[in-house]
Amino acid sequence: MASSIVFGTTLKSDCQPLADVAALLAERMNAPLRLVHVSEDPRAPIVLGTDEEHILGRVRAELDEEAERLRTTTGAEVHVHLAAGSVVDALVSVARFEMATALVLGDSSTGGRAFLGTTAERAARQSTVPALTLRAPGRLLSWLRGERPLRLLVGADLGRASEAARGFASTLGAVGPIEVEVVLVASPAEVHERLGLRPPERASPVDRGRGGACARSATHGPTERDDGQTPCACRAWKRGRPSGEPRGPR
Repeated sequence: MASSIVFGTTLKSDCQPLADVAALLAERMNAPLRLVHVSEDPRAPIVLGTDEEHILGRVRAELDEEAERLRTTTGAEVHVHLAAGSVVDALVSVARFEMATALVLGDSSTGGRAFLGTTAERAARQSTVPALTLRAPGRLLSWLRGERPLRLLVGADLGRASEAARGFASTLGAVGPIEVEVVLVASPAEVHERLGLRPPERASPVDRGRGGACARSATHGPTERDDGQTPCACRAWKRGRPSGEPRGPR
């Protein structure tokens, strides 16, 4: 059995489709789902787990009801966790304690700069386990139900984070069919500077802005232009992905 999947729920109706994704992912991975709700009531740190917990209302009962709904609809093994205090700190702490396979987060922003500063963005930055941020769960639900393959774009470099991203993509590949593209964006000037080498003698117009690039696909390899040259990654990326589309599994 794999390590658990951790999902933070607001217990609101618009969070249910996101919870369905987390539960189905856990079920397909033969892993338990840790369903977490964090009460921000200032009284919660004092009364949780005591005879006075009733002053918080039906929050524990609602969490139990949501867990039972997920067990019934997805067949997942679901355990609940009711916490208090900072939502980000609680989710990151539970995921770390569980040594979770993934921390699944819901995001109601419209993407781009709107994502910055959200609970999901801050939790993803602080998480010590892979974080999967859900904005439009329909595609993942279709994949988990076996209706379509999942298309992944993995940003690659020579660092450990990139290695972990490729590893997580492989983990998802064990759940269902996936199509993976691995993209490396490299600036010759930046690489030379990092290695302590002399700047390259000739630089393209793109690279003069320290943004020169090349791209390779994990499934298709480099794309050839009409003149036989490999295009820069910015062109290849824009051709393969709509501008502004969120990164990560979808």
